[in-house]
Parts: sequence; structure tokens; C-alpha cells
Amino acid sequence: MAKCILHVGMHKTGTTSIQNSLQDLDDDQFYYTRLQGKPNHSTTIEAIFHADKHSHIARKLAKYGKISASRLANLARPDLDASVAEAKGRTLVISGEGILRMSESELNSLTYYLVDHGYDDIEVAAYARAPVAYISSAMQQKLKIGKTRAFKIESCFPEYRNK
Repeated sequence: MAKCILHVGMHKTGTTSIQNSLQDLDDDQFYYTRLQGKPNHSTTIEAIFHADKHSHIARKLAKYGKISASRLANLARPDLDASVAEAKGRTLVISGEGILRMSESELNSLTYYLVDHGYDDIEVAAYARAPVAYISSAMQQKLKIGKTRAFKIESCFPEYRNK
């Protein structure tokens, strides 16, 4: 009986700090997945399990002229397979807030992959932040990076219902 923890905390909930703290986790009980050398697994997990060229991650990567989702998936899938093998019965940890954006069929593909690799206990750890605290943090972040032109408070709303 193998276990996988999917950490899918929303943005602005300390996810980056959690990922940076866990990225080298490799002990008797836990193994933190290694994907493309990045502690945040969002983009790679989304790419590996994206349903089609119109998926969120495919559109996002195309928008910024980056590698295609299919190409990234081909590069990252061996990393995921290696991490699953390396975990050897320990609890596998995957962390990416982007997992929240995946469609139902993409999440099913991720689930089937894990089950097919012996993970019959999949636990989801999702973090949320109080709306006012989230909005305050999102506003501060936009100001820090200089996104002040046409600033609209509505752009900082957390969209809990959609997620």
C-alpha cells in the first residue's frame, strides 16, 4: 500500500516556501518528486496530463512562446517515472498549485497514473487563505512587480468557487 500526497495549495498560501523546504526531502518515509529540477511541479504535472492543445497549460506555454506542452510532457514524463521508482514504497509528495486548474479528465489521468503505479492511497492537501488576506497579498504582489496601470481590485479576487 503506497501513498501519494498531492499538495495543491492556492497561490498566496505559502506554497513556494513549502516547495522550497521540501525539494530535497528524501528520507525513510517521504520522497519529494523531482521534475525538471524545479520544486514547483505545477507546469510539468499540467503538461504531462494535459488533455489537448486547448488545455490551460498548452495555451499558457504557447502565449509566452515557450516549449509546447507536448514537448515538455515528453521531457518531464521520465522524471516522474523515475521519481515514482525512486520513492520505492515511501510516501511520494507532489506539489503544485497549478494542479487546481486541471480539468476533471486531466485529474483522472493523474489519478489513474498513480493507481497504475501502486499508489492506492492518494491524499490531497489543499491550502486556502481568508479572502481579505488573499486580496491584500495579491495587491501587494502586483504593486511589487509594477502592475499598477489599469489596476482593478477585482483582479485580486481569489475565485474560490471556480477552484
